[in-house]
Amino acid sequence: PAAGATRVLRTVSEWRSLQSDGLLPPRASLGLVPTMGAVHAGHLSLVAHAARDNDLVAATIFVNPTQFGAAEELGAYPRPWEDDLELLTAAGVDYVFAPSVNEMYPPARHGTTLAPYVELRDADTLCAEGARRPGHFRGVATVVAKLLNIVQPRSAYFGQKDGMQAIAVRRLIEDLNYDVRLRICDTVREADGLAMSSRNVRLLPLERAEAPAVYAALCAMREAHAAGERRAEALAGHARDALRAAPLLRLEYISLASTLDGRELDLLPDEREELPSLASIAVFAGETRLLDNVLLE
Repeated sequence: PAAGATRVLRTVSEWRSLQSDGLLPPRASLGLVPTMGAVHAGHLSLVAHAARDNDLVAATIFVNPTQFGAAEELGAYPRPWEDDLELLTAAGVDYVFAPSVNEMYPPARHGTTLAPYVELRDADTLCAEGARRPGHFRGVATVVAKLLNIVQPRSAYFGQKDGMQAIAVRRLIEDLNYDVRLRICDTVREADGLAMSSRNVRLLPLERAEAPAVYAALCAMREAHAAGERRAEALAGHARDALRAAPLLRLEYISLASTLDGRELDLLPDEREELPSLASIAVFAGETRLLDNVLLE
């Protein structure tokens, strides 16, 4: 695109014509930032990482229905298209791929007995997030696989905030042999520690005031881990103590998991292990679900 211009594409054929018509330089490195829209500073930090690493940057905006459960409000998910496009354009994104649901999941093919999905074995039983959202990671893996196939980026950028998603995408890319570099970037937080999320705008003032307790509880686990505690239940106890300061938050789960496969741990590895562990907390603030994590190095 011309300097300062962002090109919007709505269909797979439009995207592929970029390459076939020579509009996407064949030797240019392309960084991909997948989003479901409702763009915030966390997304823009991923765009900044992608711009530093690559010649061109693409972002996707697609609210993926296959990763929402029956009890989750797909229709209530924010879709501020004009604001999103303005923010991504100002951030220097070269291409925005924003397909419709029917473009990504053609009704003539999906719903049939041979409709393909990408399964992550045991995702609904191994990890706390999967157990509470059956089918969620099948939806995530399927849409990420489709987006990587369509866009064919050199690198893809995801935030650490969705910790189990980052683990799942790494397994997808490595085990299905995608020629894509995965970049997991640090969670962007508000000044009081609350992880930036599209859901935060739904918090009522009193809920917003208590929401930073989630990160405080994660920090309490991180401090205990740094002091030598390795028992998952004891670490979770530190988090529960911290959350008592926020009575409006209803705890859904506290998780200590392997970053290799998301498996729940009773005893965390000692310092000789190279892989960190993932400490995650999910709570409800009113009707809004908040999810956050930190890595225990």
